[in-house]
Amino acid sequence: STLALMLTRLPLAPLALAVLTLLSGCKKLQGAPLTKNGEPVKLGCDAPIPAALSHEEGRAVDYVVTCMVPVHTSLTIGPGTALVFQANAGFVVEQGGSLAAKGTAAAPITMTGEGGARWHGVHVFTASPQNELAFVRITDAGVARVDWKGALLATGEGALAVRDTTVEAADTHALAVTDGGKLRAVERSSFSAKGDTPALVSPDAIGKLAKNTFKGGAGASVRVELTNDPPRGDQTWAKLD
Repeated sequence: STLALMLTRLPLAPLALAVLTLLSGCKKLQGAPLTKNGEPVKLGCDAPIPAALSHEEGRAVDYVVTCMVPVHTSLTIGPGTALVFQANAGFVVEQGGSLAAKGTAAAPITMTGEGGARWHGVHVFTASPQNELAFVRITDAGVARVDWKGALLATGEGALAVRDTTVEAADTHALAVTDGGKLRAVERSSFSAKGDTPALVSPDAIGKLAKNTFKGGAGASVRVELTNDPPRGDQTWAKLD
């Protein structure tokens, strides 16, 4: 009977090993998608995107964004990550989503149009305290989307902090804070536009714009959007670079 028990158990060992290998593989798949030969990962609207985007050593481009991707959960983008956007693509943070894109001085995050394609930008509609861009370079964005204009846009309930970030060659506004949107902070950043003012903001945001740079576009550096919401607290409208 002992021999029979041993013979019965022996085939289970390879099966258990196979199950463990499969589970290990599934765990790996929960992170960023696997790639072949250093090819970038495509992010589209037909499937949920990973919760974390990161740079893979040896890849010139980490991700290609093919549409206006909705972000309904927490999304983080790590230092050195390179994203390119096809025409009219972008990120729209809504319905419980948040975006934390935090690079470093040595490894900034880059977001640019694929082959110079004009894309919509990063549009934020949620008030999550996680919504922040730091050490990010955004290029070729700002194509108008319905009534929303801005390479970097906070509108409705949207709230955003921006630090050490460059938004350049925007089609419309490089920075837009409109229709109730909140700018929690903007520090050591630069904004430039081609066809419109570099920034369009509500009166409540103006006091936060000092010590940042605004270039290009048409007319003044900043256009103030008149709203029914008066500025909250004392403000200083400083001279801008």
